[in-house]
Amino acid sequence: MKNKAQDYLTKIITENNRLLCAIFAALFLITACSGRRESDIRIGVKNFDEQKIIAHVTAQLLRGHGYRIETIKNCTDTYECHRALHSGKIDLMVEYTGTGLVFMGKPIKHKTNALERLRNIYKDLGLTWLGPLGFDNSYRVLVRMDRASAKQLKTIEDLAKMQGSIRIACPAEYLRRPGDGLYALLRVHGLKSKMASKPLLLDDPEKRYKALLDGKVDVAIGYATDGSIHDPRLTVLEDREDFFPKYEAAFLISNETLSRLPGIKRVLKKLENRISTKKMRTLNYKVQTEGRSPQSVAESFLQEAALPTEQTHRSRKRAELTVTKHIKDNFFNATKLASHAVRQAFPKRAVRIAQSSTPKRDLVRGNTRLAILGSERFFLDKNGKPTASRDDRIEAIAVLETRVLHLFRRADDNREPHEGRIGIEEKESGSALVAQTVLKSKNKKPALNASPKELFEQLANRSLDGVLIMAPLKAPMILETMEKNSFKLMSLDNWITPKSRTLLVYLRRIKIPQSMYSHQPDSINSFSSQVVLAGPSPKLGHAGGGGGQAAALPVHGLPIPRKEMLRIVEATGHPEPPDSVLPSAWISVQEDTEKIGRSFSIVTKILNACVIAFLIWLAWIIVRKEPKPTH
Repeated sequence: MKNKAQDYLTKIITENNRLLCAIFAALFLITACSGRRESDIRIGVKNFDEQKIIAHVTAQLLRGHGYRIETIKNCTDTYECHRALHSGKIDLMVEYTGTGLVFMGKPIKHKTNALERLRNIYKDLGLTWLGPLGFDNSYRVLVRMDRASAKQLKTIEDLAKMQGSIRIACPAEYLRRPGDGLYALLRVHGLKSKMASKPLLLDDPEKRYKALLDGKVDVAIGYATDGSIHDPRLTVLEDREDFFPKYEAAFLISNETLSRLPGIKRVLKKLENRISTKKMRTLNYKVQTEGRSPQSVAESFLQEAALPTEQTHRSRKRAELTVTKHIKDNFFNATKLASHAVRQAFPKRAVRIAQSSTPKRDLVRGNTRLAILGSERFFLDKNGKPTASRDDRIEAIAVLETRVLHLFRRADDNREPHEGRIGIEEKESGSALVAQTVLKSKNKKPALNASPKELFEQLANRSLDGVLIMAPLKAPMILETMEKNSFKLMSLDNWITPKSRTLLVYLRRIKIPQSMYSHQPDSINSFSSQVVLAGPSPKLGHAGGGGGQAAALPVHGLPIPRKEMLRIVEATGHPEPPDSVLPSAWISVQEDTEKIGRSFSIVTKILNACVIAFLIWLAWIIVRKEPKPTH
């Protein structure tokens, strides 16, 4: 019976062998082809933020019209992206007109229609250029503003005035560009012999500009749409040789894709001339400075532009982390540094810089996660007036910058520093709070509250006799003012009396070195205070002690975890601790360390006692006499 059953099964398999083979073959083909469907699209992207943003704008727009995006493929640079287009590894990308012409070895004619020329050049390659997106991402050559001012650098050719070789930071791709790359730039402007041997290659624009501001390089190559290009500490040099062509952005798409997906051209046309250079700079700023993801920035843009996206494919927005500063405070570099440091500490959060007339109250109530505060704001009463009491509901986490009191007078004015009409910054600003208290120590009131620009104009036309403001040493505004005007800095010796010291306990004596500014041959005695990144204190659930603004309000803000706090401090690059008069998270770290040390000391003493007892016992075992046996 058993043998009959086996024979029957063998017969069935044999008779249906062809059918089984056909089924397995079909399954194999389905599996092999399931990787990509006819409507799948692969978008190529170069390795920088702008390309990533536009790639996600494109992907979300196409999804909103029913297309399936298989991948956004990073193809590194122009060469790799063009190879991927030719080989069919990607279907489309955003390219720039200047890049396309240079890549094909064609001369760049500034007056001609670059897109028409490119369409004629690329048609034999099976690639099509669509209409422009609306922005021009030309290259820019940047130097530090103080360096430009001191060396009179206005044009790219003026770099020849610099002593020694020129240290340059640029994107890696710029080094490899034949027609308008680094070596061509130096050759055309007569600078080739001035270049340092190895440029610093940094694709991240934030890192490039930081290297420039930190003095690691003398020149940075940037793009017109970089989010940080309008930093007041940077100067864009003029291109009088008209060396840089226009780099208008447009879609470059394979003809095979246009044939396979005939409706895609109509969808992509919706982005034509919809993104201006200013708009692209803003989108880049949101990613590069605010720390938002390219996906969320792309989605926000499409929503503002009323262009459709598919709900199920929308990227999840990362919860925003808000850092607030007073609306009247001008903290120069501190705001940018705070944004960078917080992004490093919270890499999965988007960081937003907000302005408020009550940043400390917002911090206490939990309306903001962190605040950028001058030291003076730790010593304000509930009405915002200076007080000797300290607000302990908040604590300093990291030092962002140090501001110094600058007293300016005209060079031809030989009166005492405090005489005449003295102007200070706008009311409610931290600078005004400090300056007003300092003037009070000399029994004076400010003659004018205004912006620094207006104050210096009034001083120049003799409507004011002095300007007293808080600013970091060598701040761009101060450098520019000293370059353009015959102003002098005055020492503030004996300006802080014992009585006013109780209200200005956070001010520290400082000496401004000679020749720090133009028209300053001697060192100047002055005072400084810190600008810090602050968070809610973990010690108090309710306001207590220090009296400060909104003292009766409960504390709802959550303290920053220790791990993130240490990351923030490291990212600022300022290992200096907050001033000892400020309530500080550093104190709690020290207290914890001391507690651990005390605990360790107690444990050590106990262990030592146990070891000694063991040794005594062991010695007793060895030396004790054995009792004689009895019979």
